[in-house]
Amino acid sequence: MNKRGDQELQWAVGLIVIILFVYGALSYKVNNITSGSGIKDQAVVKQVALLIDSAGPGSEFIIYKNISVEGKKVRSGLEEYEFFTGLKVSTTSVEGGVSVRVG
Repeated sequence: MNKRGDQELQWAVGLIVIILFVYGALSYKVNNITSGSGIKDQAVVKQVALLIDSAGPGSEFIIYKNISVEGKKVRSGLEEYEFFTGLKVSTTSVEGGVSVRVG
């Protein structure tokens, strides 16, 4: 092929890749919205942060969802929520979820 044909082919392949990427991203987002998983993650993260804020020293509770506590933030998936307690918060994995210890 000549150079012009090569350039047109590269444009077509690039355009197809971009279209497939955008379609995949939109499909993923629509699936999360329709299944409600994004809302569930947001609610769980917020509730865990509120539990941590209201817990006293030595409190421990188990959350049957994969969350992580980093610094002063609770995270699950793409959602995160900040808590304000001055106590030390640690997590350990348990079967089916996470154990959160405050104090």
